[in-house]
Amino acid sequence: MAIDDRIGKWETFKLIVGQRHCQGVFPGDIPKFEISPEKVDEVYLTIKKMQRCYYDTPDYPVSKYFAKAFESIERAYLLRDMSTFHTSVTDLMELIDAE
Repeated sequence: MAIDDRIGKWETFKLIVGQRHCQGVFPGDIPKFEISPEKVDEVYLTIKKMQRCYYDTPDYPVSKYFAKAFESIERAYLLRDMSTFHTSVTDLMELIDAE
């Protein structure tokens, strides 16, 4: 991964969930998805690439909108808590879909 790699929220959603955003009945209605242990690092790095789009503008409303989810994902990843990691990633995917 190059240090300047970035990825948009819609592409992040598609890579992690496996389908386009806004396919549910209501905003934030996302399909169930799994993160296999082998894919945890890949999912984490994908989210970090997305986070780069918002990191340098912390007062930007969208940055604030995603900030708590990014923090939760980071914490769960560093603690190696797979259950919380999946829940935190799901929360971020719901936020992306609802936006």
